[in-house]
Amino acid sequence: MADITLKAYIAHLDDLLGRRSYEEAEAHATQILSRFPRNLQALIRLGKAQIEAGHYNDAEGTFTQVLGMDPRSTDAYVGLKLGGPSAWRRRTGDCAARTRL
Repeated sequence: MADITLKAYIAHLDDLLGRRSYEEAEAHATQILSRFPRNLQALIRLGKAQIEAGHYNDAEGTFTQVLGMDPRSTDAYVGLKLGGPSAWRRRTGDCAARTRL
């Protein structure tokens, strides 16, 4: 990270997510977490980027990690709902799995 505040870097993640630059957002969130591994804001944004990029297993792990740090995180519960196994099957077009839901 160059000369940028953590708050500004988190805002940059939000901008990347808003522009649908999910892979880039993942990379930047990972960079933040390499220095601040318990930063909930970065973890939540990483999970959101992972869902949107189709990395559902990674997102599940990320949001589970968030819940381990903050069991009341609604962002994490929503992320798990959006990126869980049933969501993955729906998004990949598995018709047989959809009929079992």
